[in-house]
Amino acid sequence: MKRNSEVGLISIVIPAYNREKLISQTLDSILEQSFQNWECLVVDDGSTDFTNSIVKSYIEKDGRFRLLERDRLPKGAPTCRNIGLENAKGKYIIFLDSDDILFSHALESRVDFMESKPKLDFCVTPGLRGEYPISNQKDYYLISSKNDKENTIEEFFRARIPWNTLNPTYKKQSILEHGLVWDENLEGFQDIDFHVNCLISNLSFEYSNNRLEPDCLWRFHSLGNIGNDIKGDVRKVRLWLYILEKYGGNPECPKETLKPLIASIIKNYIFNKKLKDNNVIRSIQECIYKLDLGLMPLTMYYCTLYRYFYQKNIRYFPSLFRFMIAKSKDNYILLSSKNNHYKTYRYVLNN
Repeated sequence: MKRNSEVGLISIVIPAYNREKLISQTLDSILEQSFQNWECLVVDDGSTDFTNSIVKSYIEKDGRFRLLERDRLPKGAPTCRNIGLENAKGKYIIFLDSDDILFSHALESRVDFMESKPKLDFCVTPGLRGEYPISNQKDYYLISSKNDKENTIEEFFRARIPWNTLNPTYKKQSILEHGLVWDENLEGFQDIDFHVNCLISNLSFEYSNNRLEPDCLWRFHSLGNIGNDIKGDVRKVRLWLYILEKYGGNPECPKETLKPLIASIIKNYIFNKKLKDNNVIRSIQECIYKLDLGLMPLTMYYCTLYRYFYQKNIRYFPSLFRFMIAKSKDNYILLSSKNNHYKTYRYVLNN
């Protein structure tokens, strides 16, 4: 491993909104890094609590921390990440959320991996999902536990995400050369969108699972996040539709890869009893027909009837139309799959 001074600066970009109870632990984890050539840009999204004061106290202790204010609309993490990217000075970029944790070896091992493979645009490092502080007595999910690169886009569209925001380390030059930005129109699923955008832009990457131990923690806590807020909500369907239209009209994105996304939308269409807005229902139908995604009109008709009888709690008919769909060439819309990228993991602390 080269000395820190011989390796390019690494920029850590963190959007923050009302995280006074969590952000200190995130910033402490950065201070504890064995690799010292870093900068941390916290981009505030208009916090009304003491988040800014806490970040300023870290700046007083260590000038490698910087606080930026979101100075344009729209509000949200994607805008903040783009502002951080615009102001970052590093050779490498890591995007964290304001509740994420980096283990002390994270930056050193990631930079070492990237420096050893100069042709890579980014690497994906394994991490954990669970409670903080880390305990030998608790089980965690191991995030990004596979090395298989096949069907990666489909996995993202299936919401069986191969990696999360905190797992990749990017070359900033690669992001800029391909014009990659976080989609500021997305309230949720921005990470899925950004990762897919990287993949269809043909950025080269490798999983580092064979060489590196988990180096980060995606935390369980009860203090709120947008993913939980929109779960089961009509907004989720609107967001999936937006992403479907975005990539359905992109010639660089093979239509075959969109099948899992169509399936997610159709399942919400059929089973989500909160989905009563006829405009949303019409938008689902129009989007699928407009993009010519290969879904048979008869299948969509079956889905409409399936939805009607399911929502009305009428017996037998939902099973009939499920059977009809299952026998069609579009039966993939009813298939479900296990997330093979997460597995239970007992992390052993080094004392």
